[in-house]
Amino acid sequence: MNESLEESSKFDSLQKILLEIFISPVDAFDFYLNGNIISKWNIFYFQVGMWIYAPIMKLFLNGILFFSIEESSESPKQFILDGLLLSFFIYPTFFLIGLLLDSFRKYYKKNEFIQGEPTGGIGLLSFIPISTSFVFWILPKPLNALGITLSILFSSHLYYSALLNLDNYTKLDFKRLILYFVIVLGILSFILIIIGNMIRTKV
Repeated sequence: MNESLEESSKFDSLQKILLEIFISPVDAFDFYLNGNIISKWNIFYFQVGMWIYAPIMKLFLNGILFFSIEESSESPKQFILDGLLLSFFIYPTFFLIGLLLDSFRKYYKKNEFIQGEPTGGIGLLSFIPISTSFVFWILPKPLNALGITLSILFSSHLYYSALLNLDNYTKLDFKRLILYFVIVLGILSFILIIIGNMIRTKV
């Protein structure tokens, strides 16, 4: 009985954060940081659950278009499955980039002597708008791309605001963080491309 009540309380808290992150982001961050009700893993699994709906939405759209379009150069299977892999893997890809940025953010704060300890959960909460963009896969192109782009921009704004208000970052610190991160990401990408070409050449 207690476990059931606890799970219900966690789900209600997740719903509250999901609502507040769009209406009042400050309250959402405050509720998570000071509520001690839900963990980082609760928020992570909650978002993974939303990612799963993206290919379902895309599949539903493809089905509608397939039966509404009289002729298509693609086979029925290709038409129905078009974009399903992209609609799912786009979220783990963005999440890994965001996770790398958030780890870099903590490292930067410790080594640049910014006051206070790095605030946990900033990256996870800021990523919520991107995860909720699964609803836009029900829309045809380019509306779905526009909706996802707006979600990414809103998440970026949340992350920026959280760093300034919760992590004692200045605007200059943020610019340096992004610059260093882009450089590191570029180096890693370059190394991966070289390794990939070496493997492909040997094969």
